[in-house]
Amino acid sequence: MAMKSFQIDAELLLKEYLLADPLIPYTSITGGIFACKMVYDLTNLFSAFYFKTYSNLTKLQRIEWNNRAISTFHAVFITMMSLYFVFCSDLFSDQPHAGLVAFRRSALSTFALGDMLRDVGDVSSLQWYSQVKMRFPSRTLGPDFPYCRPTSSGVSVGYFIADLGMIIWFYPSLGGMEYVIHHFLSLIAVAYSMLTGEGQLYTYMVLISETTTPGINLRWYLDTSGMKKSKAYLLNGVVIFFAWFVARILLFIYLFYHVFLHQYQVKQMHSFGQLLVLVVPVVLSVMNLMWFWKIFKGMKKTLAKRD
Repeated sequence: MAMKSFQIDAELLLKEYLLADPLIPYTSITGGIFACKMVYDLTNLFSAFYFKTYSNLTKLQRIEWNNRAISTFHAVFITMMSLYFVFCSDLFSDQPHAGLVAFRRSALSTFALGDMLRDVGDVSSLQWYSQVKMRFPSRTLGPDFPYCRPTSSGVSVGYFIADLGMIIWFYPSLGGMEYVIHHFLSLIAVAYSMLTGEGQLYTYMVLISETTTPGINLRWYLDTSGMKKSKAYLLNGVVIFFAWFVARILLFIYLFYHVFLHQYQVKQMHSFGQLLVLVVPVVLSVMNLMWFWKIFKGMKKTLAKRD
């Protein structure tokens, strides 16, 4: 009940205070990019004071150190949002009266991706409206409900634009072609879901895979800090192995199963949306399996050395 109350309060705040300017969809994505820049600069400042290793790094290593802080910040945020919408919220639950799950979205779900777009007759909008009116009977929502002008926070879209730009600019120091492909596909999929409201459930399912990013970045930090032989490094590898298996292997299998069960809904999406739902998870799954094999071999090699 408390979680539901918080969600209604948050969406009411978004609706009445953050959705007033039609230029927000553009300025907010730019704001997301500047947020990445702020994290980069703060990491640079913080690390210089508190980590002795940082001052001994090369210029490219410092850039990667700061860049990984950005990806960790984004991963924590989007993982929390994704886990909430997929497993805790009833937005995407199998309720027949709630409309087609492939087309459901809310102000909060689209805000996290980077945009909000409501259409007249959106069932989830009408449900949200009734919940708000029950909680705030004297509140006037305005004549434009249940449809709103587009707006966005640009959190995920801004991050993928910023990180992809850095990867290309410093290519291949921050990652090879597989990282370019991964970020490009992710950017297109998130932006499409953000702008159209289609397939947000599948977008959040894929974004749950970001839960492995902090562990990957921590492993790089430990290696760069000369702690490759520490117990923390070994434990980190084991955690990454199991987290990767759950978030990037098992969860993708469930995603494909869910798409199969709801294929009649997916077929009602725009043709480009259908292409994204089918192609992006497949490509990312292949890449995840390749990386998982490397993780497995690396962990096996590390454990063998310990023996």
